[in-house]
Amino acid sequence: MSTPTRRMPLAEAPPAVRLRSCPVYDAWPWSALALAGLAAIGLLVQWSMESIGLALVTMVLLAATVWRFWIPVWFEVDERGITQRFLGHARRIPWHSIGCYEPRAAGIVFQPVARMALLDALAALYVPWQDHREQLCALADHYLGEQRSTARQANKPNTGSTASLAQAAAQGSSSVSGSLRVFFDLLSPSQGDKGG
Repeated sequence: MSTPTRRMPLAEAPPAVRLRSCPVYDAWPWSALALAGLAAIGLLVQWSMESIGLALVTMVLLAATVWRFWIPVWFEVDERGITQRFLGHARRIPWHSIGCYEPRAAGIVFQPVARMALLDALAALYVPWQDHREQLCALADHYLGEQRSTARQANKPNTGSTASLAQAAAQGSSSVSGSLRVFFDLLSPSQGDKGG
């Protein structure tokens, strides 16, 4: 099986994109639902175990597992790769470390491997479109070329040539948050993954 070839960047790179993602603020209706769910789980644990302390620990641990939902994250996508900043910490993922990318309804999922298994979703990086859909598409197309995800290609119609990320993104809808939907979408098996 051949590995995807990396396209050499063109002489003129698209401009860098800087954006902030904070779903608890940006998508308040979904945030209220998440907060209500967290409180409901805490109440369920308190009711079933009759321990307020265990309920509080459960709620804190659940809130910590979805920290990206509560803490603002700043993304910078440029010629060096993708840099994410949060709470004074910066982490850069260079373009050569990205195995493939996949457009979603409200953003792009960058994956470290070319074909995702179930647990690889935990290592993927989701960057929301917000108002920068075309710029993010241009950057991903420029630096990653045709390294689209192979995990869901069976679901995509064959148009004779590989559509650019910008064209695929134009087909998606701009959702309010997309954070929860992206996570569940990553975990759901695609048609191409069944039976083999």
